[in-house]
Amino acid sequence: MKRRPKRPTDEQAMLIAKAGLMTRDWLVLWESGSQMCLVHRGNGKTRRIEI
Repeated sequence: MKRRPKRPTDEQAMLIAKAGLMTRDWLVLWESGSQMCLVHRGNGKTRRIEI
């Protein structure tokens, strides 16, 4: 079963911005204790960032 990407919370949006990405362009696929997996809204590419 595939996971459904969600809109980032305020805390997640701050972490995305800290990684140098535009928060409005990314959705959160999953989050663990040390990483967050993001999906781009436009092209569907995934990216992992360290928390």
